Amino acid sequence: MTDETVLPPSLEPELLPPPVTPAAPTERGWAAITSLVLGLINLLTWCIPICGGPLAIAGVIFGFLGLKSSNRGFALAGIILNAIGIALSIIATVVFIAAFTSGWFQNIDPNQFYQP
Repeated sequence: MTDETVLPPSLEPELLPPPVTPAAPTERGWAAITSLVLGLINLLTWCIPICGGPLAIAGVIFGFLGLKSSNRGFALAGIILNAIGIALSIIATVVFIAAFTSGWFQNIDPNQFYQP
């Protein structure tokens, strides 16, 4: 028999430091909600190229940032709405440029709606 005493596992001293828990991920729920709001606004302003395009691009960026949050559904909905807005903005811009270059606007008389 030896002199060493064996302690039960619950009484053994800790030899290793406690494990380090990783820092909590940055919550980006605001980005997901921002993407959804920009997507909804974009569906109303897609026909104005100066508003629809930049809002849609910003909404897609915020949507991808928001995918890492707990509001993943909002971010995904925002990305989809903004992608639709980008497509509609591109179509509206192409139609406007085609109408402008074809001379369609030259046939419009600005005084035809004026009633003295």
